[in-house]
Amino acid sequence: MEGQAVISRTGDSRSESSGKILTVMQQGVEKMQSRSSAEAVVLCRSLHRLATYADHLYRAAEDYFRSQEWRTAQDVIKQKTAERDALRGKIKHRLKQIGNNSERQTKDREYRQLAFHEGTISKVLEYDEEEQRLKIANQTRYLQIALDAFRRSLLAGQQHDLQTVFRLCQLWFTLSALPDVNDQMAKAFHETPSYKFLPLVYQLASRLTTISPAGIQEDSFQAALQDQLVRLGCQHPYHTLYHLFALKNGNLGKDGRPTAPGLNAGGMLQLVDHSKIEAATAVLQKIQQSSSRRNLLDQMQQMIRVYVRMAAAPGPADKTKMSMTLDRECRDTRNLDLIPPVSISIPVDPSGAYTGLPHFCSFGSQVKFVGGVNRPKLVECQDSQGQTHRQLVKSGHDDLRQDAVMQQFFHLLNSFLQSRPSSRRRCLRIATYKVVPFTPAAGLLEWVEETEPLLPYLIGDHPYRGGAWGRYHRPHDKDFVQSRGALEAVQKSVTSLDKMAKAFNQICKQHTPVLHHFFLERFREPPTWFERRLAFTRSVAVSSIAGYIIGLGDRHLNNILIDSRSAEVVHIDLGVAFEQGRFLNTPELVPFRLTQNLVDGMGVTGVEGVMARCCVETLQALRENMTSVLTIVEVFIHDPLYKWAMTPYDAQQRQHGDQEVLDGPSERDARPLNADAERALLRVQQKLKGLTGGEGEARSAEGQVKQLLQDAQSPYHLSRMYLGWAPWL
Repeated sequence: MEGQAVISRTGDSRSESSGKILTVMQQGVEKMQSRSSAEAVVLCRSLHRLATYADHLYRAAEDYFRSQEWRTAQDVIKQKTAERDALRGKIKHRLKQIGNNSERQTKDREYRQLAFHEGTISKVLEYDEEEQRLKIANQTRYLQIALDAFRRSLLAGQQHDLQTVFRLCQLWFTLSALPDVNDQMAKAFHETPSYKFLPLVYQLASRLTTISPAGIQEDSFQAALQDQLVRLGCQHPYHTLYHLFALKNGNLGKDGRPTAPGLNAGGMLQLVDHSKIEAATAVLQKIQQSSSRRNLLDQMQQMIRVYVRMAAAPGPADKTKMSMTLDRECRDTRNLDLIPPVSISIPVDPSGAYTGLPHFCSFGSQVKFVGGVNRPKLVECQDSQGQTHRQLVKSGHDDLRQDAVMQQFFHLLNSFLQSRPSSRRRCLRIATYKVVPFTPAAGLLEWVEETEPLLPYLIGDHPYRGGAWGRYHRPHDKDFVQSRGALEAVQKSVTSLDKMAKAFNQICKQHTPVLHHFFLERFREPPTWFERRLAFTRSVAVSSIAGYIIGLGDRHLNNILIDSRSAEVVHIDLGVAFEQGRFLNTPELVPFRLTQNLVDGMGVTGVEGVMARCCVETLQALRENMTSVLTIVEVFIHDPLYKWAMTPYDAQQRQHGDQEVLDGPSERDARPLNADAERALLRVQQKLKGLTGGEGEARSAEGQVKQLLQDAQSPYHLSRMYLGWAPWL
């Protein structure tokens, strides 16, 4: 194809200017056609290359306008303008002295010198100002080409949907004040199949508001946004409506009733944004006007109301009781024939038909309480196909919106790993589960079946002398409580890092790692034992690198589950992200959890071999998609609903102990976090480039992984960790 040849030749045009290359690429794309599926693939790829190149030029221009060089050029223009104006003032004053006689002006030496200098400076100014105007015009041109090519690539094929949608929305969120950008996005929404924007439906919904920017009567950003959310809600209700209802319920407190802004009875900071509530309500009303979705919305609202009631229901006063009977209203909720069980993952249907789905039938009669400060409730529901689904209903201080966003990142990471042949061959993936927030204080999590936390498997329940350790420990080993006491004494009495590390190593030697027995107990056949141990090691590798890049903290052993069927690890309670663990009362100093029991489960090679290789594969997959990862992270951390930054109250809740108890969140804790968000984005970028530890030279993926594995196992770090983290296990 002639157009394809033009596109491919641009890669050799090193001597051509960027603008010329971009023009040639545009001409090549315009000559291409998509009469067959093969031609459509080529056209989609070519449009994506054009969009990516134009976007690269736009980013370069944006970086230039933020640079010291641009500020210096602006200062020079201001200085030269002041000099020119001063000369013009002197010329005007001189003209008053010599008059307007041209002959006198020609003979007057002072006038001629002033006029000459003024003319020279004016020419320089004209040249500099024209150059600046050209740079600004080029940036606008690059942006328009990128937006148009991204939009057309979505129409042409599916090869680059994920990266394209994220970058399009990032540009839109950043430049929402520009009418041209809003017009481009409205056009993209209207022409592109709506399902392609489902990966960002949460971020789209979170930007709903009824408040228009200052000086703008008609907010074209909100108009395009609301139209798209109505379209998504009508065509893909099961992936969209729960997000909208969560916004609509933004004023509901822990007890499920409307609350005023400020601290509610539970001590939770309740920030009510009435503009978002009104906007979400308006969108839902528009969706309800669609005759095909009216009954579905009614049933979904009923379902959410029942879950919020269930979450708010107080448990028995006797804390030793681990179950109670579900109340009558919840038990009487039956046969919602348009609502599938909330916790199941529904594949996206591009047509929007969503036929053949199981629907909710009834709840079980009993609710069980699971460990935790807020006593989350484990409920069962039955569907129309006879399946039973267990769900964890939570209410309290935990904002499940944060867990939902982290699960979204994990899903995207899995897509990156699947697109890479070497990662796909190794079956690299990170375990995910469904998270559905209903209000700021209540939500539902999919119960991950056939899993158990690592802590009870290793040491059992209180007094922590059971579990695998109780079955296999050596006669003179120290138990959990003794090991904790020994480390606590070291942390209080020893100040030398070398002595602390030496004492920590001695504590570890006296507490035998036992996780390798999990595989011997559960998988008796040698081939199965080998496969499960391999799956365990791979899952630890992927989750470790993913957690390191995203700065995931609070990885104590109750927050890491192990699947008794696949032996993969599952991470839960994802509320501490973007390195906020470093700002806890006792800072977390390790990049991820890699204590002696996890290494013990990997076999005789430990972290060398499979663990290191899979870490490198995961890191390389993220590096290859660095632009997309940074785009995704930037969209996440600037999400107006995503309160990921650690407040003093959060830190107290995470590590409660002998420290002074804080009164609760304050208005100061809810301050804007733009600087923190920029720092978080910069840290992710540095990690992906291998620039860590203040070093100016980037490490290779292999070198970076080697350093991370050393840091994660360093006794100098582990000996100073929070005692509840149990670094010796």
